[in-house]
Amino acid sequence: MRFVNEFLYDETAIREIQTAVIQERTKWSRIFLIAAGVLAVLLAILTRQPGSLVALFVIVFLFQMMSGRRNESIRNEVERLKTLYHGDASVQMHYEIDEEKVLVERVGHEEGRREILWDRFEKWLETKNYLVMIFKGNMTAIVRKDAFREGCEEDFRHFLQDKKH
Repeated sequence: MRFVNEFLYDETAIREIQTAVIQERTKWSRIFLIAAGVLAVLLAILTRQPGSLVALFVIVFLFQMMSGRRNESIRNEVERLKTLYHGDASVQMHYEIDEEKVLVERVGHEEGRREILWDRFEKWLETKNYLVMIFKGNMTAIVRKDAFREGCEEDFRHFLQDKKH
């Protein structure tokens, strides 16, 4: 099976993709912080010591820090694109995907072509508009759901599910 996907990778795409990736990476931290917050509130109620609500403020602060990391990650990715592509923060990307590899390149610029082998594949995420493949080494490959030139979204989703097993 072969898939070809081509789309504009710009700040809107970066924002959606980075948000999903960071949420996935911090999922357990967020669950822990929510549980700790509930525990702090219960402790304050049961012991009638409102001072233990300080822990809740610390938890809220940590959530804010996580949000700041997302915004920083988005800014860094936009700056990375501008640096790589001489001030341009939007790039037309081309992906060719088959059973062996994911081929990634900027349209019209073969010198930046890279191949990612499936033996490095860890998992995939879905956003409103994208399917994000995550590989070892913090490498991602992205396809836009409505931008398949060969294959289709539904078949690609099944392809990814098979690759994960």
